[in-house]
Amino acid sequence: VGTYDVVLVISGIMVPGTGLVPLGISAGTDSTDGNDRPDGVIAGPIVLTSSDGSDVIYGDEAQRVVLAIAFNLRSLTSQSLQSLRLAGRIIFVDSFEGDHTLPTFMLPADVAYDPPTRHLEVNQLPSEANCFQAVFSTENGRKWNIWMEQAASFDLPSAPPEGDRATGASFISVDLVSPTDFQDLAAFNDTNLGDLAMLVEAFSYLEVR
Repeated sequence: VGTYDVVLVISGIMVPGTGLVPLGISAGTDSTDGNDRPDGVIAGPIVLTSSDGSDVIYGDEAQRVVLAIAFNLRSLTSQSLQSLRLAGRIIFVDSFEGDHTLPTFMLPADVAYDPPTRHLEVNQLPSEANCFQAVFSTENGRKWNIWMEQAASFDLPSAPPEGDRATGASFISVDLVSPTDFQDLAAFNDTNLGDLAMLVEAFSYLEVR
């Protein structure tokens, strides 16, 4: 798990027009007790008991999927000053039975955002990612999303008279399922942003501070 210390594993069915229907959940931790120091490795397999999903599959396009999300547990506590960082791996499978191997989780990008100057500084990106999303938001939940094929540092324009949507930011790096690339998402054809749930192989998320 590298820089992360907890992995949450969810089995489910991806149903077009509906989304993910969860069927099972399990977790593994890097540190199991006070004597087990975090070393980036979860000892032993994560055992997941799952429904088969035959009672919720609708149509031939429905797909069995295993979603693994890695994160740092201490970043979820209110006392923590650490930015929330998490990564995900999406594996499409024909069956939930047997053993499945999780590839290495993607590292978060190294990005900083300064709200007063509205400057987003991109220092380093995960090498395996091929598209990126910057999400700017306010405390009331209003958001502004920017999708990019190649991420670089930039300055946001001044806030409009209607109000600002950029008092905070997060940054998402995405590895699309080969051979899909950013241009496929932007084209008006059979593959576009509406199909994103079926096109992502891995991602990492960073709460920018």
